[in-house]
Amino acid sequence: KDNVIEVLKEVINYIRDREDVLLGIHCCANTDWSMIISACPDIISFDAFGYMDHFLLYRDEILRFLKNGGNIAWGIVPTTDSDFEKKGDANSLFKILKKGIENIVKWGMPLKEVAEHSLLTPSCGMGTMKVENAKRVISTLAEIFNKSLVLVK
Repeated sequence: KDNVIEVLKEVINYIRDREDVLLGIHCCANTDWSMIISACPDIISFDAFGYMDHFLLYRDEILRFLKNGGNIAWGIVPTTDSDFEKKGDANSLFKILKKGIENIVKWGMPLKEVAEHSLLTPSCGMGTMKVENAKRVISTLAEIFNKSLVLVK
């Protein structure tokens, strides 16, 4: 684990030393999020649709990450055709997202700060999806974004 963290930090620092960019790490499945957060990326991107409960197990690490200026990319819209066709409605996906955000707020981080450090994304790549479903993923994501604006008003 320590070796992986060191290698990730080395790569991140190498790029940061040469370019003024935001660096992110995406994980399509479950992982040891403490390891990813310890590598100090600017953005952590995860499949919130499939792995929200696993991600939220890392309370202290998530809070530290956000308080240090990190950003979370909530991959809330599923990107497999079967999951999207069965479970891709904006209302149920918004409930999953809201649950995750509410947990972080319960841990003591103000909602406004959570929102300022959040991005909404598809859960993973869409390259294997039917074109019509990929388009619907993006429109569903926009719908969820609009619903989320109500939370922060």
